[in-house]
Order: sequence, then C-alpha cells, then structure tokens
Amino acid sequence: MYSTNGVLHDGITSWMKSHLARMDQTDLELHALAFENTPDDLLEEIRACGLQIHMVPSRTKPLRFAVALNKTLRAGKFDAIHINGNSSTVAIDLLATIGAGVRARIVHSHNTTGAHPIYHAILRPVATILTTDRLACGREAGRWMFGTQPYAVLPNGNDLSAYAFDPEIRERMRPRLSASPDDIVIGHVGTFNAQKNHDHMVKVFARAHAQNPRLRLALIGAGHLQEPIEQLAVELGISSRITFVGLSSEVPEFLSSFDAAVLPSLHEGLPLVVIEWQANGLNSYVSDDVTDECAITDLVSFLPLDDVDGWVHALTQVTAVDRTSASQHAREKLRSAGYDVDDGAARLRRIYLQIGDRIGLTSPVRNDHDRSER
Repeated sequence: MYSTNGVLHDGITSWMKSHLARMDQTDLELHALAFENTPDDLLEEIRACGLQIHMVPSRTKPLRFAVALNKTLRAGKFDAIHINGNSSTVAIDLLATIGAGVRARIVHSHNTTGAHPIYHAILRPVATILTTDRLACGREAGRWMFGTQPYAVLPNGNDLSAYAFDPEIRERMRPRLSASPDDIVIGHVGTFNAQKNHDHMVKVFARAHAQNPRLRLALIGAGHLQEPIEQLAVELGISSRITFVGLSSEVPEFLSSFDAAVLPSLHEGLPLVVIEWQANGLNSYVSDDVTDECAITDLVSFLPLDDVDGWVHALTQVTAVDRTSASQHAREKLRSAGYDVDDGAARLRRIYLQIGDRIGLTSPVRNDHDRSER
C-alpha cells in the first residue's frame, strides 16, 4: 500500500497508518512504498504498523519512479498493489505494474478533483483498463476517479474515542494557544497549501475579529505556504490573535481547546478532519465546494466561498455549547455511519482477502455476508 503523495503529515497517510495499525494482518503480508528523502520519523510510524518499506524515487520524476516501482514489484513478487491517489495520474503507477506479475491492482480515490485535470482526463482510459479493483473515500471521490465504473466506498474512519471532548484537557491546552477563558478559538487543521485556502481563512478572520475582538485563530499544520500566510497576518494587523501551532501529535487534545473549526478548502475528497471535529462536538464551517458526505451530524454548516459576509457572520456568532453531550451524540452517529477505524480496518481486511480468493491465493474461509458493497 502507498500514497501517490508519498508518506507525509497528511490525510491519506493518517488514514493508512490508523487502518494498518488496527488491522488483523493474519494471512496477509503487507508492504509499503515510500519516496526517497521521506523523514525517518514517518518511516518508523509506518514500520510500527507492521509493514516492510521499499524506497523509490519520487513521482516528480515519473520515468525513474516507474522503472524503480516495476523493479520493486518484480523483486518482491507481489500479488496485489493498493494505490491511494487523487486522479487518473495513477496510470503512471499502473503502467509500471506491466510485466511484474501483479494480478490485482487496487486504485483508491481520496479526492474530488486534482491538480492536473487535463492529465486526469487524458489518462483516465489507461487507468480504467489497468485497474482491477476500485475504492473511494466517498461517492463524489469515486465518481471523480472512476466515472461510471463500479467502486466500493470505504469511509475515512478514525479512532472516535480518541477525539472525545474532554473539559480537563481543554483547560490544560488553552494556554498553549494564548487563549484566555473569554476568548473564542476558531481552529483549523491542515497542510499549508493552495487547496486548504488559508488566504481566505485569514482574511475572513480579520474581518470577524474586527467585529468581535474575543476571537482567536489557531492553525495546526505546516507547508510551503505557511510563511506567506504569516506575512498576511502581519499585514492585516492580526498576527497577535493567530497561533501557528505547526505540526503536532496532540491534535485531539487541541480540538478540545477550540470553540469552532473552519475548512474553506477549494476541494476535498471526504475530509477526515471534519469527521474528527464532529467527534469532538465542534461546530464546523466548511466550504460548499467540499462534499456534503462529510456532514454526518448537524454540527457541520456549508458556506459558499464567495459569500465572505456569511463566513464573517458565522464566526462572530460562535457561542459556547454543551460539548460533552454534542461529542457523545456525534460519535454515536459517526460509529453507526461506518466511521469507526476498527470497522474500517476489518472491512479493508475483508476486501484484501476477497481479492486473494479471486486471484487464487490461499486464505481462510469467510462468510459470504462479509463481501464489500459495490
């Protein structure tokens, strides 16, 4: 299994780690692919999930990558490959499997658009021919990647209990954000890149803060656009009201310190962060360019990006709610909707074993009702 983005501090890698760590790997031999220069700490996290890692050049050098991938697949005599990606540029990866003896080629869609829509359209016929099994994090992500081809939806599950609201943790974490008891903290978790639209977020916050000085903004994550966003905050005169947390292993704890969350993304597959925010009982304000499939509870509100006044109004109206009750109710609904990581890991295992059955590998006897939906 691997992501076409590489092993990063991002949603796909988080999904991979959480599901692989919880999966019963009996009768399965799982390996991971990572790009050269991947940080050692991330590689260790993948190894901790029970996987052996194979290093290859980055996909930014497609020919070198494809040759190395083909060589790796041949050497390992792999029966199946699971490619997590955002567009039909996975055709590069699929072409690299030719002649390598890979009998099952799983493509897993994690987004509703991509950075290269023209390449996506050109390469889709190739990807369609070479893909044997199709997965998607949601319906819209499946339609984007596969069109009218059949696919199975595998929700982006997580450890819901880890994201339960905790008032004691809230009191401990608030000072880390320089938040007073009276402050209203608006939070965001995501990579500083064009897709996440931090520029819009900070400009909206500046206007909202002018109307309600109690507002603070907390941004968790890192990326190549962080410095320009920090400079924008200075230019708007609100840098003292924004905390740039950086990368953090304490995201669940920080969520309890928030009062609301925002996701003004230009596009998403099915954003795992919105699932996490709901599990924490957070009211979340999300771009209507994001699929409404992520709204499992009524804690999520969708706003058009061009309605700046609407975003400003939403932030200025954030008030305290019974987070403990909201979190408990949301986690129950999320679990029922299939967003618990244990259920997701068990289902992914069943999918792998069913593919093994189909291509003639030895596997345990399972009940017919364990088949994944198409």
